[in-house]
Amino acid sequence: MTASREHLHLLLGLFLGLLFFVNLGSYGLLEDNEARFLEIAWEMKESGDLVVPKLNYISHFHKPPATFWIESLSLKMLGDSEAAARIPVVLASIATILLTSFFFTDSRKKVLVALILASNPEFWLLSRTVLTDMYLCLTVTACMVSAYVLLQKESPTAAAAFWTSAALSGLVKGPVGLTIVALALVTLNLWNRVSGRQSVPWKHWMGWRGLALFGLITLPWYVAVCLRFPHLLNYFVEFQTVQRVATEVHGRGGPLWFYLPVLLIGFLPWSLALPQALYHAARRADLLDRLLAAWFLPPLVLFSLSGSKLPTYLLPLFPAMALLVARYLKARQARGTTTNYLAGSGLVLGSAVVVYCWGKLPPELLPGRSSILMSGIALGFSSGLVLALRRFRSSATCEGFVGIAFGGFLIALSFGLNSCDSAYSARRLALELKPRVTNNTTVAELSDHLHGLPYYLGRRIVQVSYPRETQFERKDSVSPYLYDDLNDFMTAHKDDEHTIMILRDSDYDPASFPGWEVVYRGRWMALERLQPTTLGTK
Repeated sequence: MTASREHLHLLLGLFLGLLFFVNLGSYGLLEDNEARFLEIAWEMKESGDLVVPKLNYISHFHKPPATFWIESLSLKMLGDSEAAARIPVVLASIATILLTSFFFTDSRKKVLVALILASNPEFWLLSRTVLTDMYLCLTVTACMVSAYVLLQKESPTAAAAFWTSAALSGLVKGPVGLTIVALALVTLNLWNRVSGRQSVPWKHWMGWRGLALFGLITLPWYVAVCLRFPHLLNYFVEFQTVQRVATEVHGRGGPLWFYLPVLLIGFLPWSLALPQALYHAARRADLLDRLLAAWFLPPLVLFSLSGSKLPTYLLPLFPAMALLVARYLKARQARGTTTNYLAGSGLVLGSAVVVYCWGKLPPELLPGRSSILMSGIALGFSSGLVLALRRFRSSATCEGFVGIAFGGFLIALSFGLNSCDSAYSARRLALELKPRVTNNTTVAELSDHLHGLPYYLGRRIVQVSYPRETQFERKDSVSPYLYDDLNDFMTAHKDDEHTIMILRDSDYDPASFPGWEVVYRGRWMALERLQPTTLGTK
């Protein structure tokens, strides 16, 4: 490796370190998804039960356990903190970037694809959020890297890596990872046969030995939980898989075009070059082009047809998109419209952020106005500078500057996330309540559940008018902690009990809480009912 390449890699490493680690633990766990996943991991660490995930001490099987295992291990090793919770996700994102760069041998191509993958908003945001999606993206990418090797030669090591990665994806998020990979390879095989090319050499995948390795890794947990809860298999297959894809029972429906704005905004600025990149890949159609197109397009169609849609579902496709765009940009080195599009998008986005900040920000974002404003100014200025210099610098250099500009924008924006504490996290509320909570205090929530509260308060929360899946629990073990309505709760908890009730401001009716004191008010509010012996002594 030459000195210039070493410097290039060092600069990239510094950039990625700043991008992913700056301000990592300065804001609380975001509701509801991030806080929910971390709460489950924290309860797993506290109980030592690695088989049954629990949310607020009730069995919760919406996701397999791998994410919770990773997070609970991090909390045990690094302590209970937001940074400790997010570091594994950051490491998974960096590993994904490194695996994605494996598809290239040229150092400059490796750096470019790393910049593209790291500097788009969705990948960056999910790289510092405790969810399953980044771990799934990592395992899918590992599968596709292994598959790329197996498509060219027989390799027992690559085959073992493929099945191991596929098995781990099953422990992260069920069948979705293997579905993406299988759909890509089947599509590639059909494409090869239609175009008169050699079919996919399936024998390279080790046949039954590969399947045995897959089962050896994946099945033990599923067998263990299904033995403890015999009707769990039907729950996994029907409710969490079939109904999630075929129906809108989970309340996450959307139109067929749902993912178009997700791609446009989430993959900025590189989404502007994605159509040209796909066209370029279709025209050239070498092995890597066909594999990348099969990795991106068929799963995108499948997700678009699914009855359950979330922006995060597309994350496992982002490495394919980054590779397609990187190949396209490197194939056309001459200065041209692509650089204009990329830098122009940065200028427009930066200007839009500035205008938005000068306008009427939502109250919950006002504390972060200065950081958000500076991020917009920095992006707009940097992108404008790229446009000004493009006549004097190579296209590749300008496109690298665009990636750095967007990365700088995201670094500055990370400080704006500190404003999320009061609006999107239970941390600030919990800090206010902690001095008031004793072992004899009943803490309850009405018609909502802040998933971070059990973690931040270190205790079980009573839930009122909030539906939970309790089919995996004994009724007597959960009935003291779940109430159908407020009247049932008030009847069970007499006036002489010290009680704190958390609810949304919009759900507060003073007539329903006579004698209760408002002790916290924000997006959520907290009411306190003191014991008679403490009235007037507070």
